[in-house]
Formats: sequence, C-alpha cells, structure tokens
Amino acid sequence: MDPTSPRRARILIVEDEDLIRRLLQRTLTTRGWETSAVPGGEAALCEAARVEFDAVVCDLMMEGLDGFQTLSRLKEAHPALVCVVMTAFDTPENRLKAERLGAGGFVAKPFGVDELDRLLRSLLGV
Repeated sequence: MDPTSPRRARILIVEDEDLIRRLLQRTLTTRGWETSAVPGGEAALCEAARVEFDAVVCDLMMEGLDGFQTLSRLKEAHPALVCVVMTAFDTPENRLKAERLGAGGFVAKPFGVDELDRLLRSLLGV
C-alpha cells in the first residue's frame, strides 16, 4: 500500500460457519477491506484486543458467547466500533436488541455481499 494513501478500514468478521466466514473474508478483501475472520465470540474479543478494528460483522447465533454477548463486550471495550449484525433469525426483537447493544446495521441471512459492502461503506463513511 502507498504510504501516502489512507489506511484501508479494518473489518473483523465473526462467524461460526467456516464456509460463510471464509467466503465473507475473501469477498470483502477483494473489495478493498482489510479483514480478519474468527469463528466465535471469545476469539473476536482476543482479536479486538490485539488489533484496532473499524467495524465488526458478527453473527448472532454462535456456540459459547453468542452474537449479543460478543457485541456487548466489544462495544464496552471499543465504544467507537461500528457493528453490523447478521443472522438467519431476523425478528423485530433481535433487531431491537442488537440496536440497543450498539449495532449500526443488520443484515438477514441469506444476504448479498453487495448489501453488506454498501452498509459498511455507509456506516464508515467511505
């Protein structure tokens, strides 16, 4: 990367389904994002303590720490972190709970990567 160009936004992907996690990481990386991908909430907290991220894309339904718990702890430690929640369980209750925990965006599975990319660009102002 050219040292005079702005830093690419860093996105943390938290998804327990290996295929989806790899696909999201590969696709978002090819669209210009700097990405890290982890399989669950505990790994997300460790990665966020190690690297400063601009945004997190987090699944809600995961083993161990679920997406709500992960989101809550990430926002507590990193209040400026932009959070996008993704889930196959798109209900008004889940959307409201995610918003109350600090999520700025919500995508229902299945979703197109174009939708996620546009949402991230909008939330990050890039």
